Amino acid sequence: MMILLAAFAAYVENAPPAFAQLGYVGQKPLKFTYLMSDVEVEGTVFAFKDGPGGDSIEIEPDVNYKHLVALMPGNNPLAWFPKAKNPSRGMIHLETYPLKPHESNRLQPWRLAQKSDGLEFTVSNAAPGSDPRLNVGDRVRVVGQWVIDHHPEVNWKEGLANGNPGRAIRLLGIGALRIGNAHMELHPFDWQNIQRVIEPQPSQKREQTVSVAAPIHDEVFLGNGKWLANDAAGVAGRVYITRNGATYHNSVTADAHVRAPDLPRGFTASAPLIIFEESILQNSPEAQKNVSIVPDGIRVKVTVAPPLSVKAGGLGDPFRKLTIADLNAPANKSGIFQARYKVGWLPRLDLVNEAGTPVTRIDISTQAFAPKYFTMSFINRGPDPLQIGHLEFEGSGRSAFQVASQHSTIPPTGVPYGFEATFAPEVQGTFDVKFVMRSNDPAMPEKRIEVRGVAQGSAPALAAWVEPQRLDWGAQQITVHAEDKHTHVPLDGKVRIVISGQPEVEGRTNTPFSVTLHPATAVRHRSGFLVVVPPQAHIVNLPAPYPETRVDLTPLLPTASPFPVPPR
Repeated sequence: MMILLAAFAAYVENAPPAFAQLGYVGQKPLKFTYLMSDVEVEGTVFAFKDGPGGDSIEIEPDVNYKHLVALMPGNNPLAWFPKAKNPSRGMIHLETYPLKPHESNRLQPWRLAQKSDGLEFTVSNAAPGSDPRLNVGDRVRVVGQWVIDHHPEVNWKEGLANGNPGRAIRLLGIGALRIGNAHMELHPFDWQNIQRVIEPQPSQKREQTVSVAAPIHDEVFLGNGKWLANDAAGVAGRVYITRNGATYHNSVTADAHVRAPDLPRGFTASAPLIIFEESILQNSPEAQKNVSIVPDGIRVKVTVAPPLSVKAGGLGDPFRKLTIADLNAPANKSGIFQARYKVGWLPRLDLVNEAGTPVTRIDISTQAFAPKYFTMSFINRGPDPLQIGHLEFEGSGRSAFQVASQHSTIPPTGVPYGFEATFAPEVQGTFDVKFVMRSNDPAMPEKRIEVRGVAQGSAPALAAWVEPQRLDWGAQQITVHAEDKHTHVPLDGKVRIVISGQPEVEGRTNTPFSVTLHPATAVRHRSGFLVVVPPQAHIVNLPAPYPETRVDLTPLLPTASPFPVPPR
């Protein structure tokens, strides 16, 4: 037999053009060839089994993941589906059971045990109150170990029954050699974390992972005694490579269009508004990558083309003079690339300074009781007008700020558009607030800007006096008047009125007297406050004019001193 095989090998090596279709015989792989771990696939569930008959899923990958199966006839279609049911759309097969050491050329540890029979597949991010069970037609995200599965005998048999057989090569003196398809799988995959694909909001980011590995082979001679001619020729279970290399892919390319979230109707996609992050997870020197920004996202084009690695067969191998592809490159972390991308939209509204440069904070300085007017300027960097719905200041110091305009439209001109505001502090100190702008900007409907106002100096003296000038027993009403030529002073809250002199109090005379009418109820009344004095004050027979009368607003204005009474 060895003499026959050696003679056959020599014949093939020097075969005339008529036999050039024979091609090359490659390595004899284990059942699985490892490519990469934690490979992501998003796609639509085509079929699944989650009972005693098996725990597997078939998914039709979305366009950004088609390259994972595009080069494999065994996935286009899967052999065990009739063509009428699976019209060559391209599927990837998923299994739950971990691989054993003798099954793969690189055994990776796996975090999950095989799913129990009868345990239904469920999605891990089902909405509260919804049915979490997996359904055909669900669009899902899955992650698993990317491998090439070699069972060409099954693919041949089932493919023959379903109209998707492998190929046969007729050799002189040997007969027909049968070749079956290998196919791609995620095996095993994280069956506890099947996620429904939920479209992100315009203010969020779309996240996708691009994975590429090479070389990839897609045809294997039938083995395991299933085709005696293959055994007779010594090719059973070996990789088959055509002369033109069509079944051996030393160069693999992914061309992914990772889109930013969909915009609402009426908004235009624009490349200058795209923002993205790239996290390289695995990268070998052979990977060539290009990332370009397009109006609605990014294009990621990656080609992995490791140096063609071949080796001759050893002694006793009848095909030692034929090309044997080294299929272990991905398993040795050569010829791989993997990166995760996050793509979103930049906010269309930018706060800018006088030079038109974007800033993130506004600083204002003035004297206490000296209002400072300032302008907050924004640029609309998008191609569409933006509607401003609400403007306000938030924070403990917000009463010192006021914005004039509430509703407006900012055109897409790129020219600063200003909103007038006032900083009117009544005491010295630092006022840290947030300016909140709500708009229909898809990426940032609520923009929050830090504003710091600093008030220096002390409050100016105010003219203040009280009426009436006589208080009798019982509850009384006192109007507190305040004048200031520079600014309006809001008297909000409790007012303390101190009246001193030598009044008659409870039958006593010539006694120095000072009383605080506190607590008192104060309400705004014309130019000042109406203060209702409680009966417990017991103030009687105050002489007029008073030797001294003052209104002490200290509880309202912490930095203010008592205010003198103006001449009457």
